[in-house]
This record gives sequence, structure tokens and C-alpha cells, in this order.
Amino acid sequence: MITTQDRLRAAMQAAAGTVPPASAPPLRLPAEPGRPRAGRRWLRAMTPLAAAAAVAGVVIASLALTRGVTSSSGPAESAAQPVALHGVPAFYVALSNAATPAQAVIRATATGAVVATVKPPRPYGTFKFVTGAADDHTFVLAAQRWWPIASGTRGLAAEKRDNTTPVAFFRLRFDPATGTARLTALHIARKIPASSLDGIAVSPDSSRLALALYPAQIEVITLATGSARQWTWPGAAPSTGPWVGNSKPSGQPLSWTANGRTLAFPLTTESGGITWVMLLNLSSPGSSLQSAARRGVSFLGLGHIKPGPVGNALITPDGTRITTITMQLEPSQARVTEFSARTGQPVSPPPPGTTPGTLTPWSVLWADSSGSTLIVNGIRTGPSAATVTGILRRGRFTPLPGAPLATDNVAW
Repeated sequence: MITTQDRLRAAMQAAAGTVPPASAPPLRLPAEPGRPRAGRRWLRAMTPLAAAAAVAGVVIASLALTRGVTSSSGPAESAAQPVALHGVPAFYVALSNAATPAQAVIRATATGAVVATVKPPRPYGTFKFVTGAADDHTFVLAAQRWWPIASGTRGLAAEKRDNTTPVAFFRLRFDPATGTARLTALHIARKIPASSLDGIAVSPDSSRLALALYPAQIEVITLATGSARQWTWPGAAPSTGPWVGNSKPSGQPLSWTANGRTLAFPLTTESGGITWVMLLNLSSPGSSLQSAARRGVSFLGLGHIKPGPVGNALITPDGTRITTITMQLEPSQARVTEFSARTGQPVSPPPPGTTPGTLTPWSVLWADSSGSTLIVNGIRTGPSAATVTGILRRGRFTPLPGAPLATDNVAW
């Protein structure tokens, strides 16, 4: 199991001797994969949607739009180099802060400029998940009502509402030509309790939406008709057995191949730690997730790599590789590792640039078709030890100006 202590230890070793006392900013690290499920429930809370029927079908045309505004995380920086940006989507959506009422912020990848800010429609108070299609202007957001969870009995009541009320889904379309965004409610017949939703992923052609549902179920919804298929891991239960997804609210637990035939997901064992990345054949008959999915990567028995990756584990759109961050045992080091989706073994030799000397990586956020170009975030080594997001290609890491530091929910 990769613990928070492991991650901190690796980061500090990478920056040993270069970080002045108390100079590093606070880090947002994912919850421990092995932490008891019951203790993580409040992180999965997504609150009541009492007026879902009234809002169904509504189109929000008046959105708060801001042009040319740079990231609030620091002063404006120059645009990233055109060579680094080749093939990378021009825009992305990041949630402003997943721990408090969050808006969806659309940014230009090259400059970090905010091109549009989208507020959740009433009665929903916050967005909690975001996912993007392959066209670079279609996204899907999960929304909820929101109450701050305070201490005492009132806080417990708010947490109960968070856990038991359903989630609403919205399609977000951005028009680069006009700089406008359009939010449309999606008609999802099934009411999904907030505490059951562990992640979402829209298909590359934006026709289907995949949901990771606690404890161990995947549902794929055809958005044009509302029809859905479910696959469940046999024997899974809230208190025992495996579950699907990362340790929420960390990362994107689902990823599609470009042809829409395969969905990759992490499977976490009862003992803690993501031990497998599974590949679900969406044309498989039946409803057994165990029968329809095969092991793409097993993190058991790899020797120098601890069981379970750090952060996301994404299948490349061409379906050939699974890209993630692994933690080596000796020396203790986090690095980008790509596995063959066919054999489950690390690619040998590793592709150039998997361990840039100036970055301790923590999560892969996006991959191009073959995995040769990645967007990753991590900790920059050196005196500042700052969190940074950037493009990794052929041994060169290019920071993205204005990229938000909180990247738990971001979609290209």
C-alpha cells in the first residue's frame, strides 16, 4: 500500500538539502488507498438535489464569462512553447475548489488564461466531477447541492443529506470562436446517491457516460436514449471486498480507448492499495464485472515497484499502454511508468522522459494516443518545491503557465 507517508518521504528526498525550513507550500495529497472505507464517506459526500425534475432540460445561457484573466495562483506567465503544445488540447476545465462550492473554470492550455467560468445552476451549489470528450470542447459535469459540514449535530445532519441525495449531470459545450459556454441538463433516469459516485468519464465521441459506483460497479449510459448497462463485481460489499475507483476525491478512475470499446478502471482490494488496473470489454455479455474485465496490469510481484500506483492509471486512446505513476522501493522514487496493455509488463526500455530530473511526479492527467506526450502534475524539485502541472514529452517537462495547483478534478 502506498501511504501518504511514502509520498511525502519521496518528495522530501527529491528536494533534500534544497528546501529552506517552512518554505514549501501545503500539499494536496490523495487520501490513503488503504484507509477504511467508512472513514472516507464524508469525502464522497455529494448533497441533495431536491429540484432535479424542475431543472431537467434547462439550458443555462447566461454564464459568467471572463476573458484574458490569468490564474490567481500567481502572476501571468508567457505561453508554453509551441513545440510542447503540439497535439495537446487547446482548452481544459478545472474545478475551482472541490472541497468548497466549486465552479467550472475553462482555461487556455497555452497561457492559463480563464476564458469562461461556469456556475452550477440552482438549486445545485457545487460541481464535484468533470470529464472531457476528445473534441476539446465537450465536457460533462456532476453537480450537487452543498451545505458546509460543521461540527456537532447540525454537521451530522448535513453529512447525511450529502450521502443520500442524488447527483445531477450536465453537458458543457464551449465555443472557442465566440468564447461562450453552454450548459445543458442530461436526462439520467436513475437517481444515483451522492455517496455511491466515485468517478465519471465521458466517451471520446461524447455519446456515452461511464460511472464508477461504490463499492464495485460500473454503469455506462447512452446519453441520447438514457439506456444503461451495469457490471458488478461479485461479492462486493460496502464493508468488505474490492471496490472500483481511486481514493476519492483524487483523480480520474475511468478512461476510454478512442474506439469506445474498452474502459480501464482501478480495482482496489480489501487490504488497501490499487492492485490491478482492469480493462472492461464493453461488448461482453452479462453483468459480471469480473467476467467482462481482464487484468491489464497487476501491481503484485513487480519487485521494485510497490503494489498500487500513485494517482491515476490511464489507458492510452490507442489501447496499447497503461500510464501511471509508480513508487520504486529502492531508491524510493516516484516516476512515470508505462505498461503494455497486452502483457501487463513495464515497457522496456522505458520511453524517454519518464523521470524528469526537475519533477517528482504524482499523477498523469492526460495522455495522447500512444502515450508519447503526457500532462502530469507533481512537485518541482529545488528551492521552491512547488506543485506544478505541465507537459512531458521526450525527456522534457514544460510547465503550463497559470495551471491551477488543485488538479484533483481537471479534464482535457
